[in-house]
Amino acid sequence: MYDILIVEDTDSEAENLQSHLSRYAAEHDTAFSVDRLLDSSDLDARAADADLVFLDVNLPGETGLAAAERLRADDCDTPLVFVTNLAQYAMQGYSVDALGFIVKSASYGVFSLCMDHAMRVLARNAHRTLSVATADGMRVLEVPDITNVHASGSDLRFHLMEGDTLQVTGALDRIETELRDMDAPFVRISGTRLANMARILRVSGAKLDMEDGSSISIGLVERRRALARIAEYLGGGV
Repeated sequence: MYDILIVEDTDSEAENLQSHLSRYAAEHDTAFSVDRLLDSSDLDARAADADLVFLDVNLPGETGLAAAERLRADDCDTPLVFVTNLAQYAMQGYSVDALGFIVKSASYGVFSLCMDHAMRVLARNAHRTLSVATADGMRVLEVPDITNVHASGSDLRFHLMEGDTLQVTGALDRIETELRDMDAPFVRISGTRLANMARILRVSGAKLDMEDGSSISIGLVERRRALARIAEYLGGGV
């Protein structure tokens, strides 16, 4: 479940965003809790608890751009998407590290592309953890730090960012279930490996180039299903 905040004073525009979010959630088997503000007066407190904020540029009183600058000055790093009538505001949005912008009354197709990018960022930022038993006791792994999990017999090897690895005893099916239950973006790419789709740099034929510099192969049996899931996750970029 992701908490989405819409800051928009126009009812029709807010309803359009909410409708698009409902459709996106249904198509991508995820869930959003959506709340709305009419202006930026309570934005500081509400944005800190949100996973993603859609922020109208032309708010009454303080503009969306001014509100975003204030948020960033207070070290609020919640992802922002600007909603505007004027595309020229896009460049100003990048000065406050906005994910991007959409023009008001945008079609679902345009909105979906924006959300694909936002969801990849949310997956990387999510503070989900996985507890695994090691010879020295339990170790808690940050899920976004896992690039892939490889099984060999009764052993599991967790490949982590920065090139680190952790080997434990366990079952890949159990780890896959745990990751699925927390809505983590992992896909089974072979009988013995799970890959973190949020850490894929590119798909090269039957291989995945990962952010940690590794290259892993997609098994023949799983190839069609895995590539379809990856293409959907990456927004058709495969």
